[in-house]
Amino acid sequence: FPVTIVVGSGVGTLVISCRSIPEIGNIRRVEFTFTATTNGNHFLVIGRSNGDIATTNQTIAAGYFQYETGPAATAYIVTTTTALSRVAANYSVTGISSLIGQSEGTILLSTRVQRPTATGGVLMRIDDGTESNRISFFSSANLGNLIINLSRAGSSADIISVSNFLSNTNGGLAKIALNYKDGAFSLYINGAPAGMSANSGAIPAMSALRFNSTSAGTLVANALYDTCALFPANLSPAELA
Repeated sequence: FPVTIVVGSGVGTLVISCRSIPEIGNIRRVEFTFTATTNGNHFLVIGRSNGDIATTNQTIAAGYFQYETGPAATAYIVTTTTALSRVAANYSVTGISSLIGQSEGTILLSTRVQRPTATGGVLMRIDDGTESNRISFFSSANLGNLIINLSRAGSSADIISVSNFLSNTNGGLAKIALNYKDGAFSLYINGAPAGMSANSGAIPAMSALRFNSTSAGTLVANALYDTCALFPANLSPAELA
């Protein structure tokens, strides 16, 4: 059912996202931005809508309000009056070169990209602990395209690009799989071929796996993660279906 958010008292601009994302059971996450243009008190009223501006006398339960200072939504943290210091939810594991296929392998990621950020963000990547050597799954700025990026000895190139990835998957769970080896890359989305690229050089040695950031902790994406797997050999199209 429609939900109306009404701003009272102060004057400003209210923007509500067009999509609410299912997360747990019947809970929905609704994002809105309010920019005040006058001084004074401001309040927000959230209620069930009858399809136009008016609200009905029915009620909804709203909770877990979260104030964000940047464009990417971070993980829920429940707090009361205690001051809160937080960083973006990004994760990494290093020293796993034995688990990463070096000359060839497959990266599998099931994720739900909620919306692109203003700067774009790293969904996941394997690297050698630096920015010089890496294979990245990248959600591009604003457009929601999916880009596979290869950096070798500091020379970076976008080797495969999938336009309108976010709109085509409609914010739903997408299974992204990349077969890589010395000589070629093949990308699959939900089991279907999505792009290929020739690779004229050797795959650089990799030892780390990261989600939601670069090795420096920047370029945070806006996504929910379901499954990630690394295989030391290329999987067949039938195995990726």
